[in-house]
Amino acid sequence: MKKLYEIVELVSNTEDAVVLKVKENHRLDLICLGCFTGNETMIRLTKGEDVTCTVWCGESSHSWSWGRSGYTLVSKNVEAQGILIAECIQDYFDILCCASKKAIALDLKRKSNGQHTLIIWDRSNMGTDWGCRKDDAFYKSFKSQEEALDHFKKLGYDARVLRSYRASATGYLCYDYLITRKEVKKEKAPKQKVYVVVGCFSGEYYVSEEPTIYGVYTNHNDALRAKAKAIKEHGPVDGQEADVNEPNSDYYEVINLSADYHVVIQIIETYLQ
Repeated sequence: MKKLYEIVELVSNTEDAVVLKVKENHRLDLICLGCFTGNETMIRLTKGEDVTCTVWCGESSHSWSWGRSGYTLVSKNVEAQGILIAECIQDYFDILCCASKKAIALDLKRKSNGQHTLIIWDRSNMGTDWGCRKDDAFYKSFKSQEEALDHFKKLGYDARVLRSYRASATGYLCYDYLITRKEVKKEKAPKQKVYVVVGCFSGEYYVSEEPTIYGVYTNHNDALRAKAKAIKEHGPVDGQEADVNEPNSDYYEVINLSADYHVVIQIIETYLQ
């Protein structure tokens, strides 16, 4: 069964709200989550110490709230929707929503820099899970320190421990971490071969001055037609053939060259990234 984060895509993330769009052809996947009807199209969760969740089903929508000031009484299904949506946004899209405006602004700023601070503390001697604070807001509880670090690793962070100490007020053993977003190597788009038709002054078999660009073509025959048109427009001087096939740079290779006219018309074969 697919998780909610696999069914939706992030549309917007601002200081005020997060907007998710349900991907097409995922009606059955939504129904399988147990609390959605399958007709949902958009989801919005506002940010702050009190949050409001709105779910659109076509033209209609329903909203409910929870947070510091209280919560809306809703059905168990709607309550379950809110839990899944909040977990999806925080645990998979790595976005802080239920916190103070100051903490939310800091989260966005540090997200752009790719670095956050963590405090993870051991509450196991009190019979509870490990606590985790990210930047200026409580994040969530984990069963162990290893689970907490593994969670952020899956989000694409490298963690470096800064110090460990025992908090004087609580006696908890605490660990400070700096987590840094790993650089994701972008796959280069496949190179596209193109044919550039250019002209340079008569007798200059190497482009020593800025050439005139007559056009860029993805088809060699189109480039040949453009070259013929350029030759026709400028006309020959003496019809002397020029035999120059050396490359004029590391990236361009002259694969065809006209006779010596008012301008020498070249077809240059190259690649666009």
